[in-house]
Amino acid sequence: MSKSSKKMTLNKKHNITGRLFLAPGALLIFFMSFVPMGKALLLSFKTGVGAAMKSCGLLNYTRMFQDAVFVQSIKNTFFT
Repeated sequence: MSKSSKKMTLNKKHNITGRLFLAPGALLIFFMSFVPMGKALLLSFKTGVGAAMKSCGLLNYTRMFQDAVFVQSIKNTFFT
């Protein structure tokens, strides 16, 4: 191998440096935004309080869409 093939170009060094500077911010955004969203989604399939939580499947969602106030609020939000 020649000497020039082993050296990293300036453009590659800048790319790596930029990605290293962005990594902590990207990780914070991921852990502070998307992880709680996922946990909230999993929690929406459960019912109960505290340690007495049990799985209820889609029962919470069926009850939510049968509630007249919720359905009216969805209509007001998206269709007016």
